[in-house]
Order: sequence, then C-alpha cells, then structure tokens
Amino acid sequence: MTSWYFTARKPSAAAKWVVVVFAALSVLGIGGNILTLLRGGPVFAVLLGVVVSLLYIAAAVLLFRPDAKIWFGEQVNGDDPA
Repeated sequence: MTSWYFTARKPSAAAKWVVVVFAALSVLGIGGNILTLLRGGPVFAVLLGVVVSLLYIAAAVLLFRPDAKIWFGEQVNGDDPA
C-alpha cells in the first residue's frame, strides 16, 4: 500500500512501476484463485479475491491515462516536455 501513497501524494515514477508490477503479480493470484475454486475451495472467498485483484489491475491501468502522465511529468501524445 505504500506504493499507492507515493503515487497519490507525490509524483514518483518508480512507485508507479512498483504498482504495475504488483498488478501483474495479481494476475497470477487470479489464476491461483481459479485453481482453488476448481478444487472445491470456498466460493465467496475465491470470488472476493478475484474481484480485489481485478480492481487493483484496473487502478494500475488508470496510471497510464493522460492526466496521470501529466502528474508524473511524462510526455502526453508527443508534446514537448515542459
């Protein structure tokens, strides 16, 4: 959760990429949750884990919107850096 603090409070490109790596790892978590479900695991807990992972991934994707790029000081659509 500290990486989210540094992406929200202070523009840190390193923290942005840490969030992206954690989001990529959560894809593995979704796979593990599906395997648990197929083996007869608790349905509610598995579905909740999948929903949490999907929300984390969605939040990480939003870090690449044009307004987020401005926040991180990156170029937007080929504009000259300020």
